[in-house]
Amino acid sequence: MNIQTERLENHIARFTVELEAAKLEQAKQQAARKLSQRYNIPGFRKGKAPYKIVQQFFGDASILEDAIEILGNDLYKQALDESGIEPYGPGQLDDFKVDPPSLTFVVPMQPSVDLGEYRSVRVDYHVPIIEDDQVDKAMRQLREDNALYEESREPVALGNRVTLELYAKLLEDAASTKEDEAADSTSDSEAHDHEDGHDHDHGHDHGLGGNEFIHEHDAIMLLGEENDEPAPGFRQAILGAALDEEREFELEYPDDEEEYKEYAGKKAAFKVKVKKIENVTLPALNDDLAARITEKEETPLTLLQLRMRTRENLQESAERQAKSDYAGEVLDMLVERATIAFPEAMVDDQTETYLERLDQDFRRQV
Repeated sequence: MNIQTERLENHIARFTVELEAAKLEQAKQQAARKLSQRYNIPGFRKGKAPYKIVQQFFGDASILEDAIEILGNDLYKQALDESGIEPYGPGQLDDFKVDPPSLTFVVPMQPSVDLGEYRSVRVDYHVPIIEDDQVDKAMRQLREDNALYEESREPVALGNRVTLELYAKLLEDAASTKEDEAADSTSDSEAHDHEDGHDHDHGHDHGLGGNEFIHEHDAIMLLGEENDEPAPGFRQAILGAALDEEREFELEYPDDEEEYKEYAGKKAAFKVKVKKIENVTLPALNDDLAARITEKEETPLTLLQLRMRTRENLQESAERQAKSDYAGEVLDMLVERATIAFPEAMVDDQTETYLERLDQDFRRQV
């Protein structure tokens, strides 16, 4: 018996097993016996019909098919053992030839990764430093968490906490241009539609163009002096708004990529509805507040101790994030240099698993 192994480009191994004619004939004899044992052949007890009779009764094709099945399992296992290939999944018979007898199997291989020159990867690691303004912001949050909130019917004022229905979309230059052109070209047809008494639904875009990046039904914001979220000028844009009032306005992010990242230099359209207005009474930032925040601890902290611990917590959190980002950056560089091969069957399996999980998630939501 001769076994030839090929590694195909799609990460599949192909085994071609050539065997002696006598071995195939032996398998055909065995297949004929099994057929005669399984079925009734007139004039013979089960399992006692001669090969020629079985051949005439069932035909050469049926006997050969069963013989290949008998040979296949053993030959496939021998081919795997001899090649040393680790299969990802079950193999299958791909071809069979009678003269000379040979069977061809294909099997998906386990994924492989060649890291290449991974030792040359170098990434600088920078230990993050917590600045005073970060600690100040965290301390302000502690005050807000322990503030007294009372509902108000007065218009929105500085220092209030508001609950908003909030939508925001980026107005890309290209998108804005296309919208202007579309508005000009369709104004006549829209006028005609209204004259005919027909309303056309153009989608749930809340009256805003561009790419939506905020969609919140209960966005809670404290309108403090330092707060410029979600965009500089937002606080001023809603001052004076009454309860249930809706406002639409546009704001432009400063061209500062370090602070505003992907929003830097871009304009955004906002649509808000004021759902709740609350007056806020912030506690004084002193030892009494620190003691109240840490009252369940063995020894309540002073304001200075609380600030020091807040800095330590921020530092630990920043270092964890920095290490995670560093590991991710190194991994990305390794992946760029690596050669990864996997069979199509692996993609199919992962797709099926993802769809099953998605189906389960949908069923839980019903």
